[in-house]
Amino acid sequence: MNCLSSFLLKRIVLIVFLLGALPALSSEHGGAASAPAPMQFIVNIGDSVATMRVLQVTIALEFAHAEAAQLLAAIRPKVQHRIILLLSSEQVASLQTVKGKQDLQGRLLSELNGLIDETSETGVSEVFFTNFIIQ
Repeated sequence: MNCLSSFLLKRIVLIVFLLGALPALSSEHGGAASAPAPMQFIVNIGDSVATMRVLQVTIALEFAHAEAAQLLAAIRPKVQHRIILLLSSEQVASLQTVKGKQDLQGRLLSELNGLIDETSETGVSEVFFTNFIIQ
């Protein structure tokens, strides 16, 4: 159990470090065409300690309007928190399928647009996985 605690503590420290180093969600240039920096997350997933796995995912967002990027940038800690909770609630088996990844993509899109009270036509229009590793 001590080894597991040490492993989990190292993962938590790594996650905190990575989240602190992330650039802002929005670009200085504004506009729907400018792409914000991708966000990287590392979370534990699984039902129990015995089945616990690590998910590393990088998420890039596309916005319908620059204002949506600014709204999300203004609440960045809440955005990161919600994404971490959503990712942490996933099951390994479902994320190993294309359909499972697409379902997660849709849930992320809904969650992010819900945070800023927008739709995919006015807020976050696309969520892309640019890195997706389960260990």
